[in-house]
Amino acid sequence: MIFHSGVALAQTNDWQLYKTAGDVLVEYRRDSDNLLEIRAKTRVSSKVEAFKRLLEDTGNIDKWAANADKAELISHPDADINIVHTYFSAMWPVSDRDMVTKSVWTQHKESGELTLNIQDVGAEYPTAKGYIRMQQVQAKWTLTPQPDGSLLINYQGQADPAGNLPHFLADKVALKSIFTTFERLPAVLQQYQ
Repeated sequence: MIFHSGVALAQTNDWQLYKTAGDVLVEYRRDSDNLLEIRAKTRVSSKVEAFKRLLEDTGNIDKWAANADKAELISHPDADINIVHTYFSAMWPVSDRDMVTKSVWTQHKESGELTLNIQDVGAEYPTAKGYIRMQQVQAKWTLTPQPDGSLLINYQGQADPAGNLPHFLADKVALKSIFTTFERLPAVLQQYQ
């Protein structure tokens, strides 16, 4: 889960290191609206198709995406487009959150690279009881096959968690969640090869 924070940085365009361990790197910065933007990357032993199957397997999102309780496919208007409602659990004092997003896959034939662009469509769907609807959700996953057979996974995204959430807590949850998610990817991707 990605959250907004009001902590000011010296320069809004400079990426700051959050944490790195093994092949996982997570950085953050502020966008022009002062939303927390997170960038993460890792290298895994996987095929592009396996990662696509993982992301489309909404029933198992809780196995790899930190704090995700469940995800439901609302519609599949095109072969490369999904509308998904994702629910996130939180520990007190943070309230549970949800988001509704439109995901669009694009395959680059020459390089084999696959991108997934995610945009917020939550305003078009009714709110869920007991959840605070996240806003301004946008993200991009880029999957680049490497010459050695590995897969480079890059993620960049942001969201406004909405509601009344202390900034220090929002940052902590968002950064820890994306780091945990990326740490889980190598093991869970093995199930989708």
